[in-house]
Amino acid sequence: MSAAEKYDVLVLGGGTAGKLIAWTMAKEGRRTAVVDRKYIGGSCPNVACLPSKNVIHSAKVASLVGRHREFGIETGPISIDMARVYARKRDMVDGIIQVHLEKYRAALNQDRGDELIFGDATFVAPRTVHVALRDGGERTLTRPAACL
Repeated sequence: MSAAEKYDVLVLGGGTAGKLIAWTMAKEGRRTAVVDRKYIGGSCPNVACLPSKNVIHSAKVASLVGRHREFGIETGPISIDMARVYARKRDMVDGIIQVHLEKYRAALNQDRGDELIFGDATFVAPRTVHVALRDGGERTLTRPAACL
């Protein structure tokens, strides 16, 4: 196991609660590490709530266009290009990820050692986690008992 790196705050998971506590603690001067497996910002903006609503919105628009005559509108034949629907969704997700990364960069000052770490964290002792890094390697992070 690698030598333990000391942080004031260890956050496991960068979803809504994790990212907000991490950004707040880092801005208050506490050395902060956020460990997340995969999704910057959590599952809602990446694979759940927002992406599904984005695709559903395209379906609603298609439904309205299909009912064009009810609204006094004449159109030609319509078709749905699912590749473009998914590209629109991907662009939205990519934009949200960039917003989250910019907020992490602003809140987690790399000069102090605060950071966003991608990997799987496992508790190995009180206030200590072992992180199997997503890109290979490992780290051990700890939070001293008298930090907060």
